[in-house]
Amino acid sequence: MAANWTEPDKTSPSLGYIQPEELHALLIDPENRKNVYIIDVRDNDIHCGHIRGSANIPLLNFTPELIATMAKGLIKTHKKIVFHCMMSQARGPKAANQFFRHVLSVYPDSAVEILILSGGFSRFGMMFHEDSRVVTGFDAETFEQDIGFSSF
Repeated sequence: MAANWTEPDKTSPSLGYIQPEELHALLIDPENRKNVYIIDVRDNDIHCGHIRGSANIPLLNFTPELIATMAKGLIKTHKKIVFHCMMSQARGPKAANQFFRHVLSVYPDSAVEILILSGGFSRFGMMFHEDSRVVTGFDAETFEQDIGFSSF
């Protein structure tokens, strides 16, 4: 006899990755866009462009106090909180993990999804730099310098 599978209840915070294509789809849909909050933790490498509507909070500014303040407001108003840096290999995941640990300890019943943008802005920017609905301030020359190779 086969067991019936049901999707698990979403009753606690989760941490994972989101692909650029999935984020793009959320951002261009007005109904879904309002449920997504994007935190860009880049510092001096943000000048090549950014995701429209994202908040730039450099990782160096991430203090326990700031995380607590952000979490208190964001988990009530957004279903998905996306973190990224240029490549989402160090700063983005570190910020997402710090935020996740706080939310899990203080708001264990929250159903918020804390996500890391796979490939960071370098991948998202390469894919969607021409879509002004989701990328703003894109500078191809600075972008190429920041990621270390020419892609245009």
